Amino acid sequence: MKPPRNESFRHRQKALELCLPPFTQLTYLLFLKMADERTKPPYNQPSPVPDKYSWPSLLKKDGDELFDHYHHSLEKLGNEKGLLGLIFNKSQNKFQDPAKLRRLSVIEELRSDGALR
Repeated sequence: MKPPRNESFRHRQKALELCLPPFTQLTYLLFLKMADERTKPPYNQPSPVPDKYSWPSLLKKDGDELFDHYHHSLEKLGNEKGLLGLIFNKSQNKFQDPAKLRRLSVIEELRSDGALR
């Protein structure tokens, strides 16, 4: 028997709510990673992200220090002027465990062609 339409809608809505926080967190991390990649050859462009909140600044930290730095970085980037402020406006750290944040930050180990360094 097929569930009533509004019950099915609620089920899909709940599934989407569970997926969005990790997706937005991954988006923030990927933005920081890509901003860092653009500073390297062949692009050699200046990063729009201040050094103290950049991708390399995250990689230098671990555990609670990484967790606190990520939270602080999101807050500060959201207060920046221009496009950077718009991207990170009202961003929040939805990670509840520093180990999960560390696992996602291993994106650094991937080259642009997908191979491990």
